[in-house]
Amino acid sequence: MDSKRVGLLFSIILLFACILNMIVTCQILPDRIAVQFDLDNNPTSWQHKSGFIKLYLGILLGLNTLLLGILPNFLSKIPIHS
Repeated sequence: MDSKRVGLLFSIILLFACILNMIVTCQILPDRIAVQFDLDNNPTSWQHKSGFIKLYLGILLGLNTLLLGILPNFLSKIPIHS
């Protein structure tokens, strides 16, 4: 299998796994989510669930775009030894 196809397939599988995870866990998330903690592990900042979901999906799509753009090119440059 071509290394570009492997990178694309990996990226698509990872994207769908993360979206499926968000769909499954979205219903059980509380309305307010702690997003920042101090050194004693106490929450110092909170975010509404909808904002958290938007941020999560934005980061997810950004990382997926990065994987689609960089990973296939990187894998194609690795020499194949038999």
